[in-house]
Amino acid sequence: MSCITSQWHEIETEALIDIFSRYTNFGNRGKLDDALWSSLVRLSRLHLEYRGVDEEGAVKRASTLLDVEERAERGKFRFRFRDWLVPSLVNPKLFSMLKVAIVLDMRSKYAISLYQCLAVYADMKYQNSVEDSIQEWKRILKVPYSEKESSAWKKWTTFRRSVLEPAIDELNEKSSLTGFKVSAEYLTRGRGKSIK
Repeated sequence: MSCITSQWHEIETEALIDIFSRYTNFGNRGKLDDALWSSLVRLSRLHLEYRGVDEEGAVKRASTLLDVEERAERGKFRFRFRDWLVPSLVNPKLFSMLKVAIVLDMRSKYAISLYQCLAVYADMKYQNSVEDSIQEWKRILKVPYSEKESSAWKKWTTFRRSVLEPAIDELNEKSSLTGFKVSAEYLTRGRGKSIK
């Protein structure tokens, strides 16, 4: 198993606390500082498993996500990722840069998921749209599976009215923050002209 040798990244404690104090309801600075540290500790315990292929062939890996530390005398939090994880973390096809303030300001979990998906396309020069099946959009937006015939999972009109269109509307309301607007075009396929 690879040990951590990647560089430490730092963020000023005050800057991090300022962000969290704007979007949380902690009464005093001490409580917020403790809650922030607890959150970082939980994040550092996140267990990862990886199965893939590298330059030497098939590989399986397991480890925690990162190391964190607080340097109180310097007023900084520090963190670093596992070496083997860094190439995946900087791959723009796997992750997009998300503005935390935008995500924290959103009301709908579906709008957050849509923002995560579309943010990577918003900055692309030659492809700023994405086409996929309804089933794939349900997966991307994390629509919960339901056996009910009237559910967003089973019924197209419920999915469109309750999930997709409100998420698009919320992103468009926040277009001055996100830097992009969203529109949807529904394509029909097959003899019955069903939406795909």
